[in-house]
Amino acid sequence: MEEHTLNLILAISSILTAIGTLSAVILSLYLSTRNRNIDLDVSVNISRQILMADPPIPDDNKYLSFSITNVGFRDANITSVRWEMGLFDKKHFSQIFDFSHPYITKLPAKLKDGDQANLFIKVSEMRNNEDFLQEIYNGPFSRIWFLFFKLNAVTSTGEEFSCKMNKRVRKMFLRLKREENLV
Repeated sequence: MEEHTLNLILAISSILTAIGTLSAVILSLYLSTRNRNIDLDVSVNISRQILMADPPIPDDNKYLSFSITNVGFRDANITSVRWEMGLFDKKHFSQIFDFSHPYITKLPAKLKDGDQANLFIKVSEMRNNEDFLQEIYNGPFSRIWFLFFKLNAVTSTGEEFSCKMNKRVRKMFLRLKREENLV
């Protein structure tokens, strides 16, 4: 083998070794920082509750049920839940819960990996907050407004994790609007 060919092979192998080392360092740094991030899954739905007794006793109330699950590896402290409305000029409303309900997770709540916080509000109680409802229904394009209507779970580090309202929840708010004749 000629000296020129041997030097070329050595240079290429040195370059490939350097690229492999750099890739390993970048991957290890990525994996180490990924585990330090808080990652929450937030969802809102409409539900009914059944008291497990003999025979089961159904609750006639409909609830907005909020579920916050820690899907990351780091513990998360949930301090509050709030509604967010708007695209550019965002408005926020903090949600206060009745913690006397036996199945509501009290806030602030520390969620370890895989833990879940469950929060409930009676749909009938949503009608009592006219300021909140007027703010939602304000404007000629309130149906489009609901596309930018979110629920945020706020952590003790100041991070917010959002979920948009699903179709059932948006319809429930529009039904409340029709029932209350709010415009």
